Amino acid sequence: MRAEEIKSGIELVDHEGNERGKSKIIGFNSVLKTALTRPLMPIPALLMPTITFYYLDKKNLNPKNRFLKLSLEAMIFYVWLGLGPLFSCSLFEQMAKTGVKGLEPEFQNLVDSKGNTIKEFYYNKGL
Repeated sequence: MRAEEIKSGIELVDHEGNERGKSKIIGFNSVLKTALTRPLMPIPALLMPTITFYYLDKKNLNPKNRFLKLSLEAMIFYVWLGLGPLFSCSLFEQMAKTGVKGLEPEFQNLVDSKGNTIKEFYYNKGL
């Protein structure tokens, strides 16, 4: 799905917001970082209901009625299932920055509008 970012690269932007070109190195790195974070995404949705159920049992807040207990558990599960991915996505920044060192030669020694050498670029690494 993100193979195009590896092939053609990701757009780099300087601190002034000017697009400076596409980097295949950053394209590959951002896809790799995103892929490595994927196993972490479902953890809140899987872990938080268990913790919530544990505290409900510990504090004796579970309803005695079996139907109400199942309804409460289903509601807690679905709430965390809906909120979990939001929390997971919020842990990872969508915009990232990188230094010029290690980029393609065309990004070396670029200057901004004031004539200063650009030392870092920003890019949308995706979620």
